[in-house]
Amino acid sequence: MRNRPDDAKLAQFVLDQIEKSDNKDWVINAVALARGLRWQPAKKLVEAVAEANGITFKDEITYGPPVVFSVLGVFITGLVITFQYLLLAGVVLAPQFTRIRNSWDFMQFMFALGDYIQMGPGAFVLYALGLVMLVGGFMALRKAIPSVYRWQDSSLGLPR
Repeated sequence: MRNRPDDAKLAQFVLDQIEKSDNKDWVINAVALARGLRWQPAKKLVEAVAEANGITFKDEITYGPPVVFSVLGVFITGLVITFQYLLLAGVVLAPQFTRIRNSWDFMQFMFALGDYIQMGPGAFVLYALGLVMLVGGFMALRKAIPSVYRWQDSSLGLPR
């Protein structure tokens, strides 16, 4: 750290990121994205700075490819279902939507939307399920994606 002044700034940046989050994966991601490093060098840097300062991280969970790709499938399915319903509702309700000029017109549009939902409640339930899959899949992907970076380090039996 004494050789180059940039090293001290980089170490301080890593410590700031560790202060913000105790999740090692997100600290590594933040350092890699902010400094333009690949995953492995950023991981070594974070580990070195943490070790030098006596900081320990909680254990890492590595999800296997079946879990990660299943979660990705749930997210994409939710995205497609949600998009299809919004597109269909947009086509059916477009003439009503274009006539909105004031709050009364908006109220009439909302009643038309309610009538549309009542005409086909099954489609709306499917839309709601798709929305749940979209949001749930996104939240699960936030936890599962860092596992992809650890696959080459882990003992999952994957080729290196």
